[in-house]
Amino acid sequence: MFMIKMKKIRQLPLITIVITVLAGLPVNTLADRNSIDPKIRFEQAAAKLQKQDHSCLISAQSVLQRLKLGKKIMLVDIRNQEEFAKLSIPGAINIPLHFVKSKAFLKPRPLILVDDGYFDRQTEETCKALRHEGFKVSILSGGLISWYRQGGPVKGDLLALNRYKNISPLRFYQEKDRKDQIIIDVSEKQHTESMQLMPGAKHMPVQVSSQTAVSQTEKSILKQNINPFFPVIIFNQTGEQYEAIENIIKKAGFKNVYFLNGGLKGYQKFLKHLALSRQPRESRIKAANRCGNCGPQKAKE
Repeated sequence: MFMIKMKKIRQLPLITIVITVLAGLPVNTLADRNSIDPKIRFEQAAAKLQKQDHSCLISAQSVLQRLKLGKKIMLVDIRNQEEFAKLSIPGAINIPLHFVKSKAFLKPRPLILVDDGYFDRQTEETCKALRHEGFKVSILSGGLISWYRQGGPVKGDLLALNRYKNISPLRFYQEKDRKDQIIIDVSEKQHTESMQLMPGAKHMPVQVSSQTAVSQTEKSILKQNINPFFPVIIFNQTGEQYEAIENIIKKAGFKNVYFLNGGLKGYQKFLKHLALSRQPRESRIKAANRCGNCGPQKAKE
């Protein structure tokens, strides 16, 4: 009997199985999750975040203070050459992350690795490996964005900084299970899809029209529990009006802030494409044929 059921399941299209898993499992726990006071739930999550290891990270403020005191620090920008040429910190040198270990002349000096800001597992792992090899290395928390926000000097195209404020759905998906980040839904109303796809998100409605930010209670919770190294990921339903939302968030005292490109709808679209891409080629063609605005169907019209 079990084998028959499994055979039937295998015959279902993968997209059906994936959507069922994404949509079905969280719904079964919504009642339990909503039965807990949101404030308590957020405080519990924040308490777990405090236990994360951030030994490799150093704040932009701390680096600027050390430089001001005349301490010798080498800033090593690990972004690609094109990005480095467009915008960089004066005095920084550009070395790809995987080449740092081979640069023996860097070993005696304190090194600060600089990237676009949103954390990367490989950078953290490399930092720990370099320390094991005897390098005095740290990672600039928040990267160039944090450096600029703290008043650090930069040279080049400042408009390039705007790109680093936004996180693509793909990159968010790759890092979504990390515990050392805060995810905040600033939509005026929290939708079921948000709770399903991002169950750990905190709902803090922001009304752009009235410039209303988070409540004093919510801000006090954040100040008490959030480590300044934690990135804060902001999203709403559509991914629009982020510029206005950013101004409100700054007034609320948030730091190390990033915005999810396309918002919740953009993330949903990415997940659907991801599920579709994992289907056999024949199934993908059938799905394209059912689309009235794309693919072979459009060509026939």
